Amino acid sequence: MNLNDINIERCIVIQSAVVTELHGFCDASEKAYGAAIYARTVTAAGEVKVKLVASKSRVSTIKQVTIPRLELCSAVLLTKLMDKVQRALKMDITSVFYWSDSTIVISWMKKESRDLKTFVANRVVFIQECTEINQWHHVPSEQNPADIISRGLDPERIQQSDLWWFGPSFLQESLVNLASDSNDIHNSELYQRELKNNQGDPVSLLMQDIDILPIINGCSSFVKLQRIIAWCVRFKENARNPLQTTTDSLTAPELSASLFCLVRNVQSVYFSKEIQCIKKRQQLHNSSNLLNLSPFLDEKNILRVGGRLRHSNLPAEQKHPMLIPNNNPICDLIINHFHVFYFHTGIEATLANIRTQFWIINGRSTVKRVIAKCLKCLKLRPYT
Repeated sequence: MNLNDINIERCIVIQSAVVTELHGFCDASEKAYGAAIYARTVTAAGEVKVKLVASKSRVSTIKQVTIPRLELCSAVLLTKLMDKVQRALKMDITSVFYWSDSTIVISWMKKESRDLKTFVANRVVFIQECTEINQWHHVPSEQNPADIISRGLDPERIQQSDLWWFGPSFLQESLVNLASDSNDIHNSELYQRELKNNQGDPVSLLMQDIDILPIINGCSSFVKLQRIIAWCVRFKENARNPLQTTTDSLTAPELSASLFCLVRNVQSVYFSKEIQCIKKRQQLHNSSNLLNLSPFLDEKNILRVGGRLRHSNLPAEQKHPMLIPNNNPICDLIINHFHVFYFHTGIEATLANIRTQFWIINGRSTVKRVIAKCLKCLKLRPYT
């Protein structure tokens, strides 16, 4: 038998279907990697039909590459192929699912790109922009039809392969089991190999699992808050390297790093929807307070104001100040800091000084509210 003898049914969906899903599978080996997509349709009576829609393969590079990297390349290939299939079908798709038998690749997708090395980070960013992480699921290798692409199969056997033409058996069930794989791969050498050494940003490592809002509430000044976070990081670094402890005064880079961590933490709480939209290159919702500010994420994942000031000769901090929500304690600390530092200036002067570094939402009314509580200004304010 040769390829010309293989018959392929053109009809892939049930006309009376109430549910239409696309399931994509990807896999890789040292020789090749590929992806296959299946349409799963279900009628009101519960009849299920699964058919192969499209597949694509690539020959692995001559240069020796690890299997997890090739698996990641197959995930990128699947993402691109799924986009083409959805645009070509021109029909209402109920749900889209992506399947991989690589727990390492799925774990990479759950990480921030800044924590990964360049090769992996670039591909993870593409996948995160085009798909949702909750659309990715683990499938055992023996049930992965894309495994046939990566390892090859002769025409006689592929004609008789139900796995290839109709996908894994669990797609035929009335309800697809999406139970996630529980294997812990974080200690895997291949997984760890692609992670950056983040010692250059110790603040983020310290704070990523800590809610700093209670710390903010307990501080009376912005400078004190910065120094507390910086000293916490210093303590952690000294405990990690007891033979190379640092006892000098806090350095400017340490204070700057603590500032970025504070802002990033607050932004992740109050601007989470906007940050997700920007990461996926989507339009902000019309109700967003940031819609007219052209916000963007810098290399430190700090949300900043965009706009035409980027063409000016101002310093970078002034052209693109960091965005601060107006309904949180750190905002009040920042306003009080600038108000006192510049000798109790008025509303306009305080706001102008703040905007050299920060952009507070509804800044003028917020500054007015905070300054109105300043006791020294109340004592010296003339009676009206």
